[in-house]
Amino acid sequence: MKLTFLLLILQTSVLQLANYTYKWQGSDVAGHCYAGFEDFNGKQDFRLKSGVRDAFLLEMKTRLSKGKMKVQLKEGSKILLDKELAGRDTVSIRLSNPDKTKYKVIFLASHAYGSFDYQYRTK
Repeated sequence: MKLTFLLLILQTSVLQLANYTYKWQGSDVAGHCYAGFEDFNGKQDFRLKSGVRDAFLLEMKTRLSKGKMKVQLKEGSKILLDKELAGRDTVSIRLSNPDKTKYKVIFLASHAYGSFDYQYRTK
């Protein structure tokens, strides 16, 4: 029994090693999400909380001083945006939302230092 428990803890620890971040500071509220980080590794995903049936505009600013990071925008399993980020980047994309579609913003990083800030609102 003890051996099984120890193996479970070891397995869980090993699986978490690839997804860690230091000094993550941010917020995720309807219409606005931002974060600053040091040594961001792995994946962080956010659902857009628009709740409106109109088109809306997603505006994103990122700053990367070190490491690698990319951003994806998904509608279900369909990838609408897949962009490697470098230095200071700005992304602006208009999304139609007639059926209150669920969108997801995903950040994938490897030893990334920097920040992101995105907002979305009806226009």
